[in-house]
Amino acid sequence: MARQKIIFPFLLICFSANTSQAQSYADIERFEKEEKSCLDTSRAKTGCVVLFKKQMDSLLAVAYNGLLNTGTGSEREGIVKEQAAWLEQQKEFNQRTDEQYNLEVTEKDFGEIAATMVLSEKADFVRDRVKNLLERQKRSARTAH
Repeated sequence: MARQKIIFPFLLICFSANTSQAQSYADIERFEKEEKSCLDTSRAKTGCVVLFKKQMDSLLAVAYNGLLNTGTGSEREGIVKEQAAWLEQQKEFNQRTDEQYNLEVTEKDFGEIAATMVLSEKADFVRDRVKNLLERQKRSARTAH
């Protein structure tokens, strides 16, 4: 019985390590479909996009850690530096996007539409980074074998 308790978590970790990349691509597609369906059917469209953004943030952490775990010492250092630079780019992107939509909101009465659009752009920015990290992880795995 004790042996089974040790083996199961080990097998789970091995299985999830091999499928995490494929799962993440599938997750992106599933989350995009869920967001679209929510936007098509819900009155509270901002809530749909908020959820999608949170999902992309979670996938970003998974993809980043997956890439980090596949690299050597010097590769990991480069990945950490690159992610820090990307986070700075994200901060600037978010700021520009907020400024753009704040201007539109003051000129017109598009409060909820603008809020939904700004969140959507931010979520898409993160989604694109997730896809980039997953692609790099895929290439890294190919060269390791």
